[in-house]
Amino acid sequence: LAHAAVMQRTDLDVVAQLFDLACGGEEADVAAWAERFQEHIAQTMRRHSSKLKQGLAPERQKLEVFRARLELQEIVMDRLESWALHVNPLLGEAFKQLRAAREPIVQEIFSCCLESK
Repeated sequence: LAHAAVMQRTDLDVVAQLFDLACGGEEADVAAWAERFQEHIAQTMRRHSSKLKQGLAPERQKLEVFRARLELQEIVMDRLESWALHVNPLLGEAFKQLRAAREPIVQEIFSCCLESK
């Protein structure tokens, strides 16, 4: 996990590829989604940069990179959820509930990691 200590260009490329796949061939609102994607990436990277400027210890820097990677993927989840709601509202609702159930677990993992340092 040596790669884990810093954000890499490949992290952004992977999110972009996932985002493109998440449209499912749906061309509606492409421009709006592209704008949301750009805004999300910019906001996530600003937040990430700000946290790194705080001079975090190496362990906390790794956690921040993991946090930022997860945050980058949120826009992909937004798009998948939107597509699923369009294709099958029940599937879309399942995505939404799974996401809501997952979030506290992720937060608890980060909290445990921070407490153990």
